[in-house]
Amino acid sequence: MAQADLIPVENEWIAFKQKYTHIIESEEKSILAPNNECILWRGTVNAKGGVKYGVINCCFRGRWKVERVHRLKYQFHHDKMFIPKSTDISHLCHNSLCINVNHLTEEIHG
Repeated sequence: MAQADLIPVENEWIAFKQKYTHIIESEEKSILAPNNECILWRGTVNAKGGVKYGVINCCFRGRWKVERVHRLKYQFHHDKMFIPKSTDISHLCHNSLCINVNHLTEEIHG
């Protein structure tokens, strides 16, 4: 793929990132937890195995998908268009609704 072919994808990524960063960081969707540094997601949640994760419906390149909000925040902060399925974004604070990028880390599973 030529460098010029990547420009539309990069432009779409920038627009996607700007749109969903604005939504995720809106006051109605997240709040600073009292007495700690967690930023808690107040939007839609999905429980998997008894653990609640913040989720958001989003569209990138014409494909709608439900994404975990903490993964998107990590992707946006580190400007990673894709994170492999073998990589988890874990919470150092052990609060699955936290979206503070300083509390998130990559864990690669082999």
